[in-house]
Amino acid sequence: MIFVFQVEPGILINLDINVALWSVPKLKELLFQKTEVPVDKQVLLISGGIALDRNEKVCTYTDAGGADEASPIFLFSTLTVDGSTQQQCLPSEFSNDLGLYEEIQKSEVLPDSIEAINVRCRVAQKIHDHCCDILQSIERLVKDQLLQQQGWMAAVANLEDCVTSFQKQFENVQSHLESYPSLRDEFDAAMQSVETALQNLDSVPLVPSLSSLSISDAASVDSGVDQTSSLERQKVSLLQWLDSKDPKNSYITQLYDYGLKLVVQLDQSLTDDQQVELVLRECDNNDMKHIKGITERLAKLEQWKDSAKKVLDSISGSLAALTSNQKRLLTVKDSTVLPELCNSHRKEITGMVQKMNQLLDMRLRLARAKAEMSVNLSQRLRWLIYTEKSISDVTNRVLIQQKALEKLRQYVQLVSQIHSAPKLYEEAIREVLRRRNFIKTYCKWKETTENALKTMEAGEIAVRQDIFDKLDGHFLSSIFKALAAPPPECQEVFLPQIPSGDKSDFNLPHIKEAEIVWLASQLNTNLNPILDIGIPLTFSADSEQKLSSIKEVVVGLKDAIAEIKHVIQDVKVSSCLDIKVACESLKAVVVATEISLASKCDYDYRDWLTYEKEMIADFVNEGNEKGLELLKRLSLIIKERNSIEENLKKLNEEMDVIKEAEERMNAELDKQKTELVMLKQENELLNKEKRDIFETTQKIKEENAALISNVNLLRQLNENITFEKRQMQERLASMETELNEVKDKLRGVKEENDKLNKANLDLENYKEAAKRFEKDNEEMASEKIEHLEKLKVSENKITSLIDQLHSEIQKVKDSDAEKQCLIDKVSTTENELKSLKILVKNLEEEKEEILRNKEQLNSVKVGLEAENAKSKEAYREAKDTWESHEKQIILVHELELEEVQSTSDEIIKALKKALEDKNNENRELAMKVEFLETQSKEAVTNQNLIDSLISKHRKEIELKESTLRDDYEQQINIMKHGIEAQIEKEKKSSIDMEKEQMLKDKDAKIEELNKTINGIKKDHEGIIADLRSTLEEEYLKGLETQRQNLSIQYRQELETQRLRFRMVTSKATSDLADPDLSRSLRTDPMTSSVILSSPSSPRLMRTASKEKPQKVTANEGSIVTVEYDPNRSAWFVVGNTDALHLVHTDCTSSLGDPAGQARVKITKKECCMVRKDGNRYNLPRGKQFFRIRVEKMNIQE
Repeated sequence: MIFVFQVEPGILINLDINVALWSVPKLKELLFQKTEVPVDKQVLLISGGIALDRNEKVCTYTDAGGADEASPIFLFSTLTVDGSTQQQCLPSEFSNDLGLYEEIQKSEVLPDSIEAINVRCRVAQKIHDHCCDILQSIERLVKDQLLQQQGWMAAVANLEDCVTSFQKQFENVQSHLESYPSLRDEFDAAMQSVETALQNLDSVPLVPSLSSLSISDAASVDSGVDQTSSLERQKVSLLQWLDSKDPKNSYITQLYDYGLKLVVQLDQSLTDDQQVELVLRECDNNDMKHIKGITERLAKLEQWKDSAKKVLDSISGSLAALTSNQKRLLTVKDSTVLPELCNSHRKEITGMVQKMNQLLDMRLRLARAKAEMSVNLSQRLRWLIYTEKSISDVTNRVLIQQKALEKLRQYVQLVSQIHSAPKLYEEAIREVLRRRNFIKTYCKWKETTENALKTMEAGEIAVRQDIFDKLDGHFLSSIFKALAAPPPECQEVFLPQIPSGDKSDFNLPHIKEAEIVWLASQLNTNLNPILDIGIPLTFSADSEQKLSSIKEVVVGLKDAIAEIKHVIQDVKVSSCLDIKVACESLKAVVVATEISLASKCDYDYRDWLTYEKEMIADFVNEGNEKGLELLKRLSLIIKERNSIEENLKKLNEEMDVIKEAEERMNAELDKQKTELVMLKQENELLNKEKRDIFETTQKIKEENAALISNVNLLRQLNENITFEKRQMQERLASMETELNEVKDKLRGVKEENDKLNKANLDLENYKEAAKRFEKDNEEMASEKIEHLEKLKVSENKITSLIDQLHSEIQKVKDSDAEKQCLIDKVSTTENELKSLKILVKNLEEEKEEILRNKEQLNSVKVGLEAENAKSKEAYREAKDTWESHEKQIILVHELELEEVQSTSDEIIKALKKALEDKNNENRELAMKVEFLETQSKEAVTNQNLIDSLISKHRKEIELKESTLRDDYEQQINIMKHGIEAQIEKEKKSSIDMEKEQMLKDKDAKIEELNKTINGIKKDHEGIIADLRSTLEEEYLKGLETQRQNLSIQYRQELETQRLRFRMVTSKATSDLADPDLSRSLRTDPMTSSVILSSPSSPRLMRTASKEKPQKVTANEGSIVTVEYDPNRSAWFVVGNTDALHLVHTDCTSSLGDPAGQARVKITKKECCMVRKDGNRYNLPRGKQFFRIRVEKMNIQE
């Protein structure tokens, strides 16, 4: 995929991968179909500010790291300058959740059933899916803003590249313009003498053979008087010839006009440097390049995205819980669980709806932030396009300056050529004549040398052929292999090549003698077509002496050659032809030296020197002694000639140095003259510039006065707008603080409800403990009954023993001593029975105490019920007061928003009083609960004591029973019948009465306890249900309605203020284009809507009202709100802080009334720990808190 991002609206366009093979113009046509931006208005960039070239393909940029999703191709539209682009609205998909809310409301109304649970699960699944879509839109919005920032950075990089290239071009032109003053002086000097130069050109005739106008006539010209007359008829000047090159545009006569136009243009370009500086300053505007606070903004957007992900995770967790409960219900199929499940499902769905509202609020805020970002970028793009257009205009002007400077230089060169044309024309004709004469002499010399060489070649070939014929087939040919080879057929093998003349010399114009004579008469000069005609050479005295010595050397060479001829004629040599050839070669050498000396030594004859040496070597090989002496002399002459040439070269070099020095002096004099002229011109220009500057300063002062007046008006308007904004923000902040305080108080009420719930749980635990106590009492009673039954069994045994005793007493009546001992034993048994009766009475008293404790518990429960009723009444009173105050707030807010603060203070005071009363009542309840807990603990301890006493008594009774059994077994025959009857009567009567009373009392007390416990349960459940239903729902609904009304009024005021602000800004921008003011309006930070944006729907207000309060930072230098706590008798910091912060007692005097709140600034903070109980703050031992010193803030602060 290839991605293209439209920066201003923030839209990412996905294209097929095959587009990479297209050309850039074709891609622009495709983008025109998708975005409706014209092709000529599109600008495509990649990251780094590189623009897409229309001659390249798209794949060249995709391979370089562009066109992917992370760094796409950025599309900019130049229509933003015209203001034709419209700000895009929020997407329509942001308002597609009305049907979902209807389904949620319908599901809440359904009765408790399995179908209702299934419907709620489906609704929860839809909520989850909708939240997933919302999260995707949030991620897309965050990503769009990141890409907008990347696109802006690419545009800024492109601007910087344009600026650097423009600076290079401007510096290049400035370096060329440095030579403009001297060039202008040259132009002025040349233009002053243009007329004389043109007259000279018109006076110089053109030779007909050189002109293309009279070629046919020149061919028919003959010698004599007829030739001169024809030349006079065909006379054409150099000026006419130049005009004939372009007969339509005779620009030579208009040189002065063209030059003046260029000079005026370049003079104006010098004044454009100020405009260039202004453009460069505008390009260095960092306020427009860099968006303030963009990094913090993007970081905050990422935090919002992460928080949205966390909210979606919690929604998915609640959905999983709902589906798991649904599956369990379907598997268990227990209808008794339906009410609880339905209630839990309703709570889960309400929580999911709240979280969905949070996500919707985030999405709406992000969409607004994106719209604000696009508006800001559109303003910045207008500035960028404007600056780039100004840069292009200035670059075009700079290029025009450069071209004008080059044309002026060409015109100056042309004028200088016109000045030097006559002299150069004469020198050219002289050079033509010189070269033609030189070619004639050279051709003659070449013919003679060629003939001599041919004769030498023929002789050499004949000699070699003779030796070859002799060695052919001979055995010595193997030794002389080189001599046995056949002779060559040309001279290139054994002779050097003779240099030929330059081919360009043969292309010289064919000027006739009559034309030269006629031209000499016209120009009044000495022109001779013979060989002597040439450019005369001027030498110093030393050079003339050396030339004379050279001529003497040449004469000596001629004499030497003559002597060689005489010697050759006298000597009879077998090979006469070789000697003649050598002599002719020597003659040719002499001729060559004369020619070279006559033509400034232009001809290089070093090759001929080698040829002369070879000739001399051949001559030496002939063995002529006289010839050798002459040759030695000739070699000495050649050496002298070489030394003379070297001296000539040195003289030429010295002359060149002298000429260069003279030229430098002349150049310096010319420069000084030009500098003087320049100074004069600069003085004139300075005077003109002073006058122009004085006039422009007056105009600028007038314009500045007008601008200052307009700026003052705009500043006043801005100050009024900012003052109204601040007032609105302060009002909103006060309203938000009031709402936060109300929320805090509602949280306090919830905490109190939680405490009541805890107290109810404690009561239930106490009831369970009472039930356990009753069970223990029942077990004790059962154990006592069992013990009584055991006593009955023991009594029966005793009666049986007594019967046995009676029977034995009848048997043994005679023994009185035995009777007395038996009587004593009976008395001891009677004492033991009395002690048992006493123990039974003690147990009955302990039971009575337990019953009394139960009665006290019942009385305490009754008190708790009464206190709960009082708390209900207090809540209702607080609710009634709140509703009355709420009505007052709405009425007052409709009249004036300024009176909201006073009414909210009264409401807060009333709520504080109600909350304080409620806190006191809750504290009393807590004290009573603690007292009940202590009593229950004491009852448990008493029960433990009773258990221990019963166990002890059981052990004692068992021991006594064992002893009595032993005694009765030993002394059965000693008991009496009378004592047995009395004991039986008394025991029966007492034991039966006690049993019946105990059982009756226990049954009655158990019934009373059950009744009281059931009543307390019902009352507490009713109290909790009433509190939850009345206080939470109705109170929150009232707050929501108030918040809705306030938000509607706040929106209306904001819309009016925005309309005023837009009207003012539109007027300001239309009346005045002040760059500083427009920059201040364009470069405001963009974090206002993200932070202060209020929800626009009841759904969003509901979520906003239920958001957690922000965490208060209580550090040194921070401003916080403090409130008086009567329980701790100290001021503390209000809000969600990390730990308890208490105000030092030294600072409490400046805080005022303890019933209200105060805004303070923390000056000092220290950490403390409670070391003992019963301290002044009523804190537990080991509690850590912070003691702070504060300063009260003024209202303005």
